[in-house]
Parts: sequence; C-alpha cells; structure tokens
Amino acid sequence: MTLHEEPAGQYPTRMRKTLVTSILLNSILTALLGYLLVRAGGWNQLRLLFNQSEQNQYLQRANLFLELPLQANPVVLLGDTYIAQAEWQEFLPKRTPVLNRGINNDLVQGVQARLPEVIRHQPSIVFLCVGMQDLLLDKPFDQIEKSYFELVKTIQKGSPSTLVVITSLPPLQQPYSSGSLHNQRILELNIRLEQIARTTGTQYLNLYHQLTDSSGNLHPRYADENGLLNTTAYQVWKDQIEKVLAKFSTVSPASPPSSDTLQ
Repeated sequence: MTLHEEPAGQYPTRMRKTLVTSILLNSILTALLGYLLVRAGGWNQLRLLFNQSEQNQYLQRANLFLELPLQANPVVLLGDTYIAQAEWQEFLPKRTPVLNRGINNDLVQGVQARLPEVIRHQPSIVFLCVGMQDLLLDKPFDQIEKSYFELVKTIQKGSPSTLVVITSLPPLQQPYSSGSLHNQRILELNIRLEQIARTTGTQYLNLYHQLTDSSGNLHPRYADENGLLNTTAYQVWKDQIEKVLAKFSTVSPASPPSSDTLQ
C-alpha cells in the first residue's frame, strides 16, 4: 500500500459518512429556512414583500415623473419594462424633447393611473407599449382590452391633438415562454390592440413581426442572454418610430390622422 492509498473498504465508508453529513446539514438548513419563513408569514408574506418592492419602485418612478419640468409637446414613450429599459433620448437624438415614461412590470391600469402626468405635457405623439405583465398575471383578454381602450380614450380626451400610436407587444423566445405568457397569447392580444387602434382612430405599429424568426419566436439576433430585447432589437424599434415621426411630422396637431397599421 502506498502512502496515499486507503485500506480496502475504508474509502466507500468515508464517502458514505460525508454524504450523510451533507444531507443532515442541508436538512437542518432547509428546516431553519422553513421555520423563518413561517414566522415571517409564509409564502404569502414572501410574495407580499416582492410585491411591496415593485410597488415602491413604481411609486418612486411615478413621483419622479411628477417632479420633472413641464415640456412642450414632447414625443412620449409610455408603457412597461420594454419602454423603461431603452435610452430613447439617445436613440432619437434629433427629436426634442423625448420623454421616457416606462416603468418596469407596469400594467395597463398602472399606466392609466399615470396619465395625468403625461397629459400635462400635451404630447405631440404618444407611443404606447404595455400589456405583457397583464398576460403574465393571466388576466382575461376582455379585461385587458377594456382597460386598454379606456387608456387610449383618456389620452384622446385629455390631449385631443396628440397622435396615439399603439405598439404591438414583442415576441418571446421559446425557453422564456411559460404558463399564461407565450407567443400565442401575445398574438391574440396584439390582434385586439390593432382592433382598438381601428376603433379609436389611432395608429398601430406592428413591431411583433419585425422581430420574429421563421418559427414565430423572438429571433436570436434580437435577444440578449436573458431572452430580453437587445440593442439590435431596439434599433429596429427605433427605426420604426422614426418612420412614424417622418410620416406624420407635417400633420396638423389639431387633426390627428385616421387609423392605420404601420409595418
């Protein structure tokens, strides 16, 4: 037997002891975490803490918007995470002013609640993109559609000269589809959003089909490592916005154009 050899039969025994010790320690740690979780209020309390964190972020950003200076007839990008994550002022440097009014994980009704701050600027154009979080929460299509319709009508009533552009929700990559959030439901909601554009006389920007691959999923070239839109995807989106701005730059603010689908 060499200096580093174990006697026959001892090495498996030592492995078993190590394995048993590891299992016992993990069991104790799991039990301790479970005990602390129950003392804190259980899973519902944990969800509440996450929800509270999101609410705090929402209020912080919404209050920030209220404290910012009034801008005359800006271009406003309004919505959820997809809007919030882009530096629109840098994507659209020739357009002044450009206001980013996106909040991570916002809902259609959350955007509705923030409209007074947007309307105070009397925007020249509002690009809307919201609804993904509503799908994630498995809200019924009819409920989302009703809220979205009210959202558009509130903008039109509060700022009649504003051109409203409803932007389709972008596609997801297949690995990031789960539960109630998948491309089939996104497509269904996009169809309803296009119908809202027709009903309200607003514009519809079909971004979805600009970003899909042959299978109807978010094309890999437009996704980052987390399955979110990357800079290339936002460049495509920016180009579509520029086309809208160029098309309607000569339209009189007092008479927004009739409904159309923008590819």
